[in-house]
Amino acid sequence: MDNAVRVLHTGPGYQLGAFRCRPGHPLWREENWIGLDWHLVLPGPAVWIQPIRQDPLLATANEVLCYPPDTHYRRRIAAPSGDRCIFVALDEDLAGELGIPAGPQRLRQSALGPRTYAAAHVLARAIDTGTATDLTSAEQVLDLLHRLTGSGPIRTEPRHRGLIEQVKYELARRIDQPVRLAEIAAAVHYSPFHLARLFRADTGMPMYGYLQQLRLRESLAQAVDGRPGLAELANAYGFASHSHYTRMFRRVFGMPPTALRGCGGYPAVDTM
Repeated sequence: MDNAVRVLHTGPGYQLGAFRCRPGHPLWREENWIGLDWHLVLPGPAVWIQPIRQDPLLATANEVLCYPPDTHYRRRIAAPSGDRCIFVALDEDLAGELGIPAGPQRLRQSALGPRTYAAAHVLARAIDTGTATDLTSAEQVLDLLHRLTGSGPIRTEPRHRGLIEQVKYELARRIDQPVRLAEIAAAVHYSPFHLARLFRADTGMPMYGYLQQLRLRESLAQAVDGRPGLAELANAYGFASHSHYTRMFRRVFGMPPTALRGCGGYPAVDTM
């Protein structure tokens, strides 16, 4: 089965991956095993799935499947292209945080909205092509899990104030470093899943967005002065390249750093 599975990203309590099983693959003739983790599966082409001691169901792109740990099943071709899907494997702790009940379970499916389906594919593509950072990937995977499981809205409370400020500090002191959600969560002794949601609810932006704003704003004065060069500045503030820094600078400030250097001052005041 290993040659049919590609793990795209591993984060705190989960793995995001892609599965492809073409017609003629041995998995069509064998009993399959999901493994020891929970799996949320977003099918592509339709495929018949029959867990042991359970009626078959047709898995399609309109539903998300929830496989309990240790599920044994067989698959049968429904679409001529075979089986292709995106999946997230969850450990027991994260499954519990998402509200997935423990104990003996049956494979079940539930409706999947079109925007969530599209978001999953865009995210998988960004990770696979290397255009998403580890922090972005982790936050987006956890947001996807929130959507897939329907976990309720979250609100910040006064008791969370110190926690959010500590997260901001942890981000600020890593302004020139690659940042992982698991590291931030460990530093403040909090669940990555709930921390990502609390931070977004309190600040109005994900941690990666907050960190990127910090990097761009702290680099602005040096960008205006022209010292150091943009390539060195991009590297000093954790951007992948000169072009990445320039692109994000333009997106946030409305002009590239070179134009700002020549305008004789800072941009006009904007509205928040």
